[in-house]
Amino acid sequence: LMHTVFTDMNDYYSFYEKIILTNSSISGSASSFVLEKIKETNELPV
Repeated sequence: LMHTVFTDMNDYYSFYEKIILTNSSISGSASSFVLEKIKETNELPV
């Protein structure tokens, strides 16, 4: 989804949440799916 590297996972989650909150075009199911995948891998996208 995003190719920005964050040094802290909390920064990444905060950034992701801001995008979801400010982008009404993103559906809840899609955001939940992506967030779930991020938590599953527990890795930063590079």
